[in-house]
Amino acid sequence: MGIPDVRRDRSSLPVHRPPVDRPSFEPTRTPEARPVEGPTSPREHRVPAWAERPAAVGDADYEGTPDRGGATGTRMGAGTDRPRRVAEGERREAAPADTPTIGARTSRTKDTKDPPPAAQRALPDIRFDSSDAGDFYCEHVFHVAQREALASSSTVMSNSHGERLVGFIHLPQDAQATQAPTASPTDAQLAARHGDTRRVVGAAIAGYYDDARQQTEGPVRIMVTGFGTFGRFTNNPSGDFVSHRANIDAAMEEAFGANLVGRPPAGADMNQPLTYQVRQPDGSTRDVQIRALRLSVDDDALDPAQAGSIPHEMRSFSPHAVISMGLRPGSQTHYDVENHADDGGLATGSNGTSTHDGGRASSRDYANRSLQRAIEHARDTPAP
Repeated sequence: MGIPDVRRDRSSLPVHRPPVDRPSFEPTRTPEARPVEGPTSPREHRVPAWAERPAAVGDADYEGTPDRGGATGTRMGAGTDRPRRVAEGERREAAPADTPTIGARTSRTKDTKDPPPAAQRALPDIRFDSSDAGDFYCEHVFHVAQREALASSSTVMSNSHGERLVGFIHLPQDAQATQAPTASPTDAQLAARHGDTRRVVGAAIAGYYDDARQQTEGPVRIMVTGFGTFGRFTNNPSGDFVSHRANIDAAMEEAFGANLVGRPPAGADMNQPLTYQVRQPDGSTRDVQIRALRLSVDDDALDPAQAGSIPHEMRSFSPHAVISMGLRPGSQTHYDVENHADDGGLATGSNGTSTHDGGRASSRDYANRSLQRAIEHARDTPAP
């Protein structure tokens, strides 16, 4: 029996062909392959400099202060993290197409790092919004010191704002203020009591030094004053501070750090200027003389004829800057940097001698923010 012929006419069977892509009038383009990010990439996409730049601490960033100590500053603190505003007409670097939009919470390229923040001075709470220095000897000394600084024969210098380098700091009351003074306090006891004040005075010295050093070629001379006993305050912290060499040494260390390369000899007379040596940016050294002075809380502190008074010592020492301190009684723990001093409660005779007169109204006011500006400048400058 033969095998039947199962072949059929293939022309009757359906033909199955794969679909054919017909080109359109606008062919679809294949996306360009993005290169791998890395140091060997031909198109390495880094975050541009304007996106990496850290926020500046200054003009608009400092809690309402228009410059490094402007008239509206109220309290010392770290700068804000606001993005830098680009001035009108300033050109920004164009960002690559695949760079994240500023403000988007996206990660940056792997090989890009934020610059380390500049080290700043660690300072206690300092405020600059005091409106009244007190109409007592604290304000009297501040007023008389500014009057002396404005005299034609004065050596006190001015900052770039035209303000004389004269300032006043009110210290907070501490537990020891109403206790009997310690006859011979140890270095540890002095450090425990005056640690914050050393940092504040150090910043003040550093700021005033920078203001003065470019205006003179010789030693920079700075006077630092405090007050003695008054009323129930038998151990005034401002007077205790200027009475001990260890506090002045520590304040100079706070001011200059490793750039403090020379000190007065041991046992130097505290009634005479203390001479320190400071290394300058060009490697040379400059003498800095500190006159520490404890004032009495009475009219003797204001009398030009009285040795140890603020006007007498300013005329004999010829300082380039004056930093005065006093106690503000109360429970507050912050430091107040005063910015003006009027002559309320102060009577001045025809011979220029001033005396306290509690009933006298103010007739003259000296506005001065030089110490605020100096402290803020020192605060914002990297610690030495």
